[in-house]
Amino acid sequence: MMHKGTVTLETERLILRRFTHDDAEPMYRGLYSDEDAMRFLPWEPHKSAAETELHLADYTAHYADAGFYAWAIVPKESGEPVGFIDASTDEAINAVKIDYGIGKQWWRRGYTSEALSALIRFFFGEIGANRICATHHPGNPNSGGVMRKCGMKYEGTLRQTRLRKGRYSDRVYYAILAEEYFGTAQATRAAAAPKYVRVQTRELAYLTGKPRGVFSAVSHLERNGKLTEAELTAYHYIDNVWFEEQLPNPPFYDDDAPGKPITWFKTASAAHMLEKLRPLTDMLDKYGTPYDVVYTNFPGRIVYEDEWQVATLGD
Repeated sequence: MMHKGTVTLETERLILRRFTHDDAEPMYRGLYSDEDAMRFLPWEPHKSAAETELHLADYTAHYADAGFYAWAIVPKESGEPVGFIDASTDEAINAVKIDYGIGKQWWRRGYTSEALSALIRFFFGEIGANRICATHHPGNPNSGGVMRKCGMKYEGTLRQTRLRKGRYSDRVYYAILAEEYFGTAQATRAAAAPKYVRVQTRELAYLTGKPRGVFSAVSHLERNGKLTEAELTAYHYIDNVWFEEQLPNPPFYDDDAPGKPITWFKTASAAHMLEKLRPLTDMLDKYGTPYDVVYTNFPGRIVYEDEWQVATLGD
């Protein structure tokens, strides 16, 4: 599998992103302190937000590992995390196991199935998984309904495979295979994969009010005198030579970009471009500028399009 780590994923109603220190309080309040919501999860309910903070710190400590996957489930309407969805991998058989939990207040809104569908699409379409599975406690059949809704098939119930609160419990297994997900039609695969990708920081740009793109972020480092001569040379070559030769220049750039659109690569055409950006993302890593590689089918209202990229407005 070609691991990419916990990149940001976007669905129609959700942002799936990395956890941060600021997520401890809403996660404690909405999920980890709730005995009902925690009933079928492997941990005891947390007694304080500080305990949740320690729990989330175990996630954030591993985000540098490209094979580590743990997302916060964040509805766009609220901007606060309401649950988690994470994954472990088995390289020997290109398999992924997904686990999730969501606060009781947000049950029956379809958020969990929307998040699970996004991860199935991501691991099959972007990572190269062959099998994706998930499990639930026999006393929680609604979770099985989420799995079936996402195309997973019941495979069986393994007896006494989890020990919690001093008691053994069974686990119900569901899975989906790549051949089932994609079928035989190439069009099915193309429709399932995220169409657009963008490398962006978590800082909002002044002009657009949207996350700052990678070129803008490196330019910001340049203005602050952070870059070495070698880094400046590499940055200006990629920005002013390579990309100008390889990509059409959207016409609005010549008019000071009225409306302040932001650009996204088309995923189908972007692999070599993302590799070309690696020196720039290395600079962001070196100088402590957090960034995300965001995949989505919902970038905003498209106002420009060519073979390689689109420009969108957020309205």
